[in-house]
Amino acid sequence: MTRRPIRFLGLVVLGVLFPLTIKGCADPEKPVDNPPPEPSAEAPQPLPQKFSYPQAIGVATPDSFAELVGKVKPAVVNIATTKEIKVRRFSPWGGVDPFFRDYLDPSGGRPQAEKQSHSLGTGFLVNDHGDVLTNNHVVEGADEIIVKLDDGRELGAKIVGRDSKLDIALLRLEKSGAYPSANLGDSSSLKVGDWVVAIGNPFGLGHTVTAGIVSAKGRVIGAGPYDDFIQTDAIVASGQGIGFAIPINMVKEILPQLTQSGKVSRGWLGVAIADVTPEEAKSGGVDSTAGALVAEVVPGGPAEAAGIRQGDIILAFDGETLEKSHELPALVARKSPGSEAVVVFLQGGKKFERKVTLRSLDEAEGGVIGGAGGEVKGLFGLTVRDLNPSERQSVQRGVIVTGVERGSLAESAGLQEGDLLIELNGRPIRSAGEFKEKLDSVRQGEVVRLGLARGPYMYYFAFRKE
Repeated sequence: MTRRPIRFLGLVVLGVLFPLTIKGCADPEKPVDNPPPEPSAEAPQPLPQKFSYPQAIGVATPDSFAELVGKVKPAVVNIATTKEIKVRRFSPWGGVDPFFRDYLDPSGGRPQAEKQSHSLGTGFLVNDHGDVLTNNHVVEGADEIIVKLDDGRELGAKIVGRDSKLDIALLRLEKSGAYPSANLGDSSSLKVGDWVVAIGNPFGLGHTVTAGIVSAKGRVIGAGPYDDFIQTDAIVASGQGIGFAIPINMVKEILPQLTQSGKVSRGWLGVAIADVTPEEAKSGGVDSTAGALVAEVVPGGPAEAAGIRQGDIILAFDGETLEKSHELPALVARKSPGSEAVVVFLQGGKKFERKVTLRSLDEAEGGVIGGAGGEVKGLFGLTVRDLNPSERQSVQRGVIVTGVERGSLAESAGLQEGDLLIELNGRPIRSAGEFKEKLDSVRQGEVVRLGLARGPYMYYFAFRKE
């Protein structure tokens, strides 16, 4: 059985690729061993089959993953973090007038002590001088980081760089030396159905090995603006048989920036995008729904300067043809601020090709360019705001709920802070002002039906305007 080279596919996902082989297919030029006996004259003859069925396809499976695990396991590490958190003591005078409360409880409920919070995670060494790659959520806010190597050594580590959008952190062991490291492969060559092995540290149990296959690629699960996950059953999340890994190619793109500056600076185009529907494709003069529909253009952004308008369909960016809309944010993010890219788009049924100069996503998020729009209050007890530029790169449309009044109609309907309101009575919501206009247009006694996203799930809430 031929085996392909070992590759890193995700943070702690390793893959061995095996070619398919066909079993059970007889060679017509070779005699068949042990041919079936001729039926006796007395035995009834079987009825002729009306249908012929193809023979089953057998797939070659590895005899063992031990050799693979033996090569890679020394590079996998366990990470323990400690964080100091302030604890406020309980005060029975919380509802008392502040003047008397301070007299009865001089501490005023101020922090009394500090408490240590501990967490565990997994990472792996990416070079021989002690750089460790792990998830940002494992080390974020940590006051102390201890890395345990496969040989049992426990060493301190410090954070070199972090990227919260991709959930990646780069650590460096405080003690210099020669360490075993893993070779980073090419996740673009991965195929659905390939074998993968996961080595990690679940529940602090130490090195654990599981195996499975690649179930899907390019999964968008609502985790961030650059969703492009590998789905595999080798990583089991919450016992559901489904896990996700970050493609290592995405990590390789940001490692140089993490090493040099400790953060990642990404390009920004200045558009909110949506999937192209068949109706929108037809109005644009094309048959395919490939590409990204421009749902909104941020004023003062690079797209506006290049002549891109709302309703345009972006077909390609920087030489890469778009199949799905979610591919565009990742392509833009690969470019550095100040760099140029060619955008191909449809506008009014005509194809245009324009050069754009990208701006900094950090600059946009800081409100220098097209920051989040206005906030609208008092909508059945709701306060909502427009999306900021970072949110617009991953969310197609909607407004964010920033407040729900106690006892209001919105609270009784079940709405919560952080909900993303997407549509009202079947019509899309694109801004806080538009949301208010749509609510004002609903007549007394009519039912208001809101569609919203809460995490990875979609909900609908209905209440009557009184």
